[in-house]
Amino acid sequence: MRPANETDMATLNRVKNGALMLADVRQPRNAKFHRKFFALLNFAFDYWEPQPVELDGEIVTPEKNFERFRKDITILAGYRVMVVNIKNEVRYEAQSISFAEMDETEFNELYRAVFNTVWRLVLSRVHGMTEQVAENTINQLLSFDQ
Repeated sequence: MRPANETDMATLNRVKNGALMLADVRQPRNAKFHRKFFALLNFAFDYWEPQPVELDGEIVTPEKNFERFRKDITILAGYRVMVVNIKNEVRYEAQSISFAEMDETEFNELYRAVFNTVWRLVLSRVHGMTEQVAENTINQLLSFDQ
């Protein structure tokens, strides 16, 4: 075992050899890949346009909202939890993607599922778009974010 920083070094130096220890071992997630996930979502969001709906007998076009889009895409990709409200109505909420809640392997699976979902629902409808063009564009967007 090796300490990750000076604080951890001081803590480990206080532990006697042979002492029983409990540890929460986690490998930190790749922050660059986390940014790539959001580059994918932003890329798809730019192309997505909400469709007009009828509301109280009037045709309206809802306002685009990135946070709602992100949550809905996550839910549609299969990363969701079922919740119930006080009126006993069941609905889905997006699963947390926080670093503490999702390890690198699961986040990789989430990325692929979200990519497939935005491809199917948004990007495949863009004239001239291919999956390779989408991936290349996302990687280029990410290079500007450094």
